[in-house]
Amino acid sequence: MAKCELVVKFGDSETLIYQKGKGIICREPSKVAFSKKGRRVFVEDIGQKAKSLMGKTDSSIWIESPFSSSAICDLDLAITYFKALLDKCIEAGSRSNIYAIFLLNCALTPDEKRAYEILAINCGIKKYSFAPSVVADVIGEGLNCDGIEGKLVVNIGAESTEIALINFSSIVEGYSLELGGNVLDKEIANFIYREYNVVVNQNIAEEMKKELGSLYISDISNKTFLGYDALTRESKKNTIFAKDLYPIFCVFYEKICEGILIFLNQLTPEFVSDITKGGILITGGNAQVPGIESFMKSRLNINVFIPYDMYKNFATASKKLLEDKALLKKIVNKN
Repeated sequence: MAKCELVVKFGDSETLIYQKGKGIICREPSKVAFSKKGRRVFVEDIGQKAKSLMGKTDSSIWIESPFSSSAICDLDLAITYFKALLDKCIEAGSRSNIYAIFLLNCALTPDEKRAYEILAINCGIKKYSFAPSVVADVIGEGLNCDGIEGKLVVNIGAESTEIALINFSSIVEGYSLELGGNVLDKEIANFIYREYNVVVNQNIAEEMKKELGSLYISDISNKTFLGYDALTRESKKNTIFAKDLYPIFCVFYEKICEGILIFLNQLTPEFVSDITKGGILITGGNAQVPGIESFMKSRLNINVFIPYDMYKNFATASKKLLEDKALLKKIVNKN
């Protein structure tokens, strides 16, 4: 029976699965819609279908992510979610012979890593490895993660931001800043409520973040959105401009920069010199904001660069990790 080799990355907002020989086979929101009867949990839907139900169900159905800051916050829900994804993406004949590399947050505790082991085993995956997602980000950009020069990676996720220094395939220093893109969603929704007295759900706020988010103060983009009046509860259309949201984005990314500067101040002069020469790699779904490179460079006085396509970055790293067994072994052993 042919081996099915996977690379899996569970994000707070999105799950990615790469299969050797096929490429990316899964890009699904990390959402589960479920109901409860006593202690029993009944799954209604997962992924994109579950996310599309947000704001459209009664109080008997919950829609949650099994992950928070890339740690498993609900193991039973995570197992149900991952099993459903495997059923959807992997041919039945290959399910019994899966090898998986899980890309994990560098700040996970041993107990949090153990939860991923339990997840894998309960989903029928007996052979698996763990690798830091930030190391994979470096590989995905075609950079050498095994060199002497220190490389700084900042991954801006949904719930948190990873900041890590890498050399010789190992994380020298790393920590997680409890600040992620979900903060932007909430701030956008709050702004609309204050300015227009209109309520929008998280999906609408997230759409605005993706379509209007900009660190160019002169950005003229705009979007018409549908919410409901907070007083009358009637549907209401309004138009919002990128410049209206600019202060929200400015404050958020200022805080990210402050976290990076604090991290840099804790490093040796030699590593700071490496980073100053090589720049900072900014990854994650919330790194795809127009103007972020010039904004962060002006505050850090260091060049920053963003993957042109984060999915291509993930696919490139996954292919390399599955093909280069020596490199994978080194990364696993050192982290």
